[in-house]
Amino acid sequence: MELPILNLHDTTIAIAACVRAGRVPLTLGPPGIAKTALARAIAKSIGEALGYPDYPAVICILSNRESVDVGGWPVVCADDTVENKLVGSLRIAAERPCLLILDEFLTCPQSVQGPALRLTLERVAGEQPLHEGTRIICLANNPDEAPGGIQMTAALANRLVIMKCLPLVTEVADFFEAQPAARFDSGFTLPDEATWTARKVQLMASVGSLFRVLPGLLQLPP
Repeated sequence: MELPILNLHDTTIAIAACVRAGRVPLTLGPPGIAKTALARAIAKSIGEALGYPDYPAVICILSNRESVDVGGWPVVCADDTVENKLVGSLRIAAERPCLLILDEFLTCPQSVQGPALRLTLERVAGEQPLHEGTRIICLANNPDEAPGGIQMTAALANRLVIMKCLPLVTEVADFFEAQPAARFDSGFTLPDEATWTARKVQLMASVGSLFRVLPGLLQLPP
């Protein structure tokens, strides 16, 4: 299936359009190109568009899940009936508005594929519907670039809005050059905070400039 390849900027616009239209997007791309980071970054704007000032991004990595994680854990109630109780990220998505990110959508175990598809198409996990303000975004590595990757069936492809994402070199360079001077654990000690801040800003700018000069390091199109 040939799909147009979108850069990060256009992918953001396309995902937002899907959310406004009530459709579920599936963003494909090579490993490590910031698909998950992109989905996290747009959660706030999606929440604002829906009227929710507090709108967290909640990630469910399907490749690490079992069928009961997605379909609900069977729990025996006081009247001896059995209910499927949600846990973790899916419980949050059912209880409050959030952006539910279903990551590694095409590398989940076969037993998870059915519950995941029902979650995506019917907005139901187990026996519990998602919160009306919750929206879903699916992410996946290209099937031929992921261990155990599955090819999409026609039924699945027809029900999701599928797009391929590949950032431009300039977008990666801009990202590094625009990083704030925030401190993180570097594993070593510099004389003072001001020195560390200056070094970090200089390092990020140098990395961004390096990618502009040697785009082959990123293995991305110029």
